[in-house]
Amino acid sequence: MSSEPHLTFNPGVILGGTQLDFDPGPSRGTASGKTNIVAERTLVAGDLRALTNDQFDKAIAAMKAIVAASLPHTEATITFDEGYPPLAPSVGNERLLTLFNAASRDLGLGSVESVSPDRAGAADVSFVAGVVPMIIDAVGLKGHDDHTPGETADLRTLPVQTKRAAVLLARLAAQ
Repeated sequence: MSSEPHLTFNPGVILGGTQLDFDPGPSRGTASGKTNIVAERTLVAGDLRALTNDQFDKAIAAMKAIVAASLPHTEATITFDEGYPPLAPSVGNERLLTLFNAASRDLGLGSVESVSPDRAGAADVSFVAGVVPMIIDAVGLKGHDDHTPGETADLRTLPVQTKRAAVLLARLAAQ
């Protein structure tokens, strides 16, 4: 699957040993064992992201096929929880970003450009992407060290982002 464009998967938590305990809510656990034996159990919890629902379904099928072909004297299972849906680029999304960029430039705040889907995170707006004609993400408060214990919100970005959004909304309402 490494040749599949825009498909990413990663292990967020890996536990292994003779005993393990995992709490999926906070994604944390413990494991114990000995260094001179092969771990009896291993658990991996991670994230799978795709650009389209079709790509997501193909990746799940491929992973299930790999797991079904466990080596002798081993067994494995794989499960998938419903996560963030894909947010594929679209003509409508590109149009909205163009309007947002124009608002930013007209305010003297510089250009706003899209990032590669490979570098984007999960977007809350993905849940309505199939319902609305155009949508963009990452127009809110900015910060650093996302999704880490050191995550920060840079309140200095709030006025800039608010101005951009206000002008965009006013222009959309006028259309």
